Amino acid sequence: MQRLIVITVMFFAWGAQAHKPSFSDGEFKSLESAWQIENIATSIVLYHQVTCDSGHLWLEFDSIGDEDLFVQLGVPVIDRLSYYRPSVAILAPGLPTLTETVPFDVPDGLGGVVYHSGPVETPEDFYEPFSQTESWILLETTKRIQESGTGYVVAWDPSGMTGKLWVAVGTVEDFSDVAPTDFSSWLEQTQAYHETGPYSDADVTEVTCRPQAPSGSSENAASDANGDAASGCQTAHHDTRPSLLFLVMMLVAATAFGRQRRLSRSTRMRQNRA
Repeated sequence: MQRLIVITVMFFAWGAQAHKPSFSDGEFKSLESAWQIENIATSIVLYHQVTCDSGHLWLEFDSIGDEDLFVQLGVPVIDRLSYYRPSVAILAPGLPTLTETVPFDVPDGLGGVVYHSGPVETPEDFYEPFSQTESWILLETTKRIQESGTGYVVAWDPSGMTGKLWVAVGTVEDFSDVAPTDFSSWLEQTQAYHETGPYSDADVTEVTCRPQAPSGSSENAASDANGDAASGCQTAHHDTRPSLLFLVMMLVAATAFGRQRRLSRSTRMRQNRA
């Protein structure tokens, strides 16, 4: 109980610097399962672990029109993610038709804009005092949503690598609906996500996934015909050691070659004696 009181006091002391956190837990990976943003003005952050089965993070919002949508994209400060550069797209009615190719289907009637963090060499450092975690902010933008209707924020890694990313929206801090017990859970989940504190010994190897084509495309059809899932994974570090079959084949070849040399030598000796 005492620990919970301390955590609650700490959170409210720094609450003005914090987004209300949520965690994807492998969900919200498609249009149909998008995470619902209740109010685009309220400051929230959604933490996501990118896997081959959950390569995209979808957030859904409803706009009354003529209002701003603030979006941040970042990754936790973890050494193996220092060069991780995901992208984010804003899809909404009234935005220009999206001409750039993206690895998902854009809903009918929506335009969009895509932001890439690949060119970012020096991300902005961000320290969150409550959870004592650090992040790299890769980009932030404010987009004017002119028309009313439903829109989406989608984040993914264009290189097809697994990893971690987070998306934050909104600028108004509001914790009025938060229970005191939420703070302890947030602290543990946030530190586990950032692999810090008691979770700093995490041993994770990221992998590269097969390219994910938009659903219904010829690439997916070819993949399905071959019995391969489009979201399958391959390790990023290729094993260069020779396979057992290769070694056996080399041994057989070497044995045959040696036997042939011995036969040739015996033939030449018989011919010389003759």
